[in-house]
Amino acid sequence: MSEENKKDDLKAKEESKTKEETKTTSKKDSKKSSKETDTLKDKFGGVKAEFKRIIWPTREALIKSVITVIVVSLMFGVIIFGMDVVFQTGYTKLYGVFNPQAQTEQTDTDTDTATDAEPEEKPATE
Repeated sequence: MSEENKKDDLKAKEESKTKEETKTTSKKDSKKSSKETDTLKDKFGGVKAEFKRIIWPTREALIKSVITVIVVSLMFGVIIFGMDVVFQTGYTKLYGVFNPQAQTEQTDTDTDTATDAEPEEKPATE
């Protein structure tokens, strides 16, 4: 419990520091004239302060998150693939009901290509 209290105290101190920093920076900004240009150091000074405030995830939490994203992505991929197959099959069947001649033409071309699929023998050249 004491470690958690220490962490909470540290977070509270950091938050109060950042609040003070934002107050002082807003005062400084209001004092600057609109004609005055900021230097590169002034522009990126806030970035450094923001990086100090970031609470980075632990290695275990990061691994869990990555695994979760991969598994959910694969699940959605399988679901979308299944839906695609179902809709394509349904569309083909529905198209065959309303246009039976197209269905017979398609089966005729399928059988023709199956018999023609044998590779031709090429004469050996030496």
